[in-house]
Amino acid sequence: MDQEHPNFSRPSSSLQGIPRAVPRYIRYTTLGLRRLDAKLPKSSKPPKSPGPTILYFAYGSNLSLAQMHERCPTSSPLVPARLAGYRWIISTRGYANIVASRCDEVWGFLYSLTPTDEASLDKHEGVPTQYIKQTVTVEIPLADSNFMDKQALVYIDLLHKTDGTPMQEYIGRMKAGIHDAVCKGAPVSYFKKSVLPPLGLSEEVLPSRYSC
Repeated sequence: MDQEHPNFSRPSSSLQGIPRAVPRYIRYTTLGLRRLDAKLPKSSKPPKSPGPTILYFAYGSNLSLAQMHERCPTSSPLVPARLAGYRWIISTRGYANIVASRCDEVWGFLYSLTPTDEASLDKHEGVPTQYIKQTVTVEIPLADSNFMDKQALVYIDLLHKTDGTPMQEYIGRMKAGIHDAVCKGAPVSYFKKSVLPPLGLSEEVLPSRYSC
């Protein structure tokens, strides 16, 4: 069952003075947070057309910037984020899913969505027969090694929660998503450990700093 989306407050942490020596994903997150701050509705004035945006946490093939632009043309990519207490799997349907697992975590990417984007994404994700929508708390990494909590929309398959074999066409889309996520700052170590094995992929698919 869908849950109402909470009102998202503006980030309170300072975004100034981030040294270039910090990890790449932190530097990218800093830029993304500025974009995030600009995208979220301001409480002091009503949102402008096409309506207020919400945060969406992508963890599967929607990590691909090209795919998201095609599905949701007015969406904006923001920052990498972490969802604690879940594990990434390929379900028996052959597509990505996340399942509750206290000691695991899922890294993904936050997008801002307009209501039109969300409606389009619902159709692509097969809501409510294939995936349902939930609101979760994700963590955005900051330069001081802390995290900023944000509420975000996520799509979860509650019926297929066991490990399966990926659909062949999905592997290609996931390769594109992994490339974009790593290039935009998501941790390489996460994909090596949690995403590549279920897909049957080697580390050769990971982008180098020269291919981003």
